[in-house]
Amino acid sequence: VTAFAAWFDTALMQNRHDDLLNYRTVAPHAVDNHPTEEHLLPIYVARGAAEEAPAVHLHTSSEFGILRMDAYGFGM
Repeated sequence: VTAFAAWFDTALMQNRHDDLLNYRTVAPHAVDNHPTEEHLLPIYVARGAAEEAPAVHLHTSSEFGILRMDAYGFGM
């Protein structure tokens, strides 16, 4: 989970929109971490609604070494 989370954080912070949209093929362990997309897609809605406002990483935690919980804000 750490490799995917680090990749996602970097891509989000650097506004690499194409990479974020194609994460299933370019991010490390993407399909293992998100076999279905419903838990990840809401951040795309927030990113789009925030337009070009910068992303802010608000929280990081892991449970059992396999469940990662990150929270982001935009334009804060």
